[in-house]
Amino acid sequence: METAYEATTVDDSIVGSKIVDIRPMTANEMESEGWQKNEIPMVLVLSSGTILYPSMDTEGNDAGALFGKTSDGISFGVY
Repeated sequence: METAYEATTVDDSIVGSKIVDIRPMTANEMESEGWQKNEIPMVLVLSSGTILYPSMDTEGNDAGALFGKTSDGISFGVY
């Protein structure tokens, strides 16, 4: 199933929201993206109800990994 993406601006659904949960993407969410990889990305759930998840590229071809760095400069992965 192909997902239609709309160009959007960052708005109140993201800016100012807090991360309230980090969880694996569900089978239904994976299916709606057309992703069938063994790697299941983590989903950031925001207080606004918006979810964010990594993709391997800007076309949304498959799941991806999420990496970050703390304010102390310590690198980490969320997977």
